[in-house]
Amino acid sequence: MLNSKYIDSLSIKELEMIITLGIKETTHKIMSSEIDHIESGSTCNGVLLNSKRIICFNIGDSRSVIGRKLGNRNWEAKAISFDHTPSREDERKRIINHGGRVK
Repeated sequence: MLNSKYIDSLSIKELEMIITLGIKETTHKIMSSEIDHIESGSTCNGVLLNSKRIICFNIGDSRSVIGRKLGNRNWEAKAISFDHTPSREDERKRIINHGGRVK
């Protein structure tokens, strides 16, 4: 787990690089394993939170939400990311343009 003060000291570009490297390393480990990744999909959600900012990232058809208390018992869920699902035309095109397939 990253220390909040350490996160504060990093730029958005540096955080993006750290997140991207972590995802690439995980992908490499999966691709090098015995897992049948040809017919598999992926999903990943992550949130870095400190006193100054919320940084959210996601892969796949999943989303991150944040809850906000409205009253004594009521909460509101607000999406802070969007699903990368092939039912979205832009995502379908991205998948196909990168050599993937959509059934």
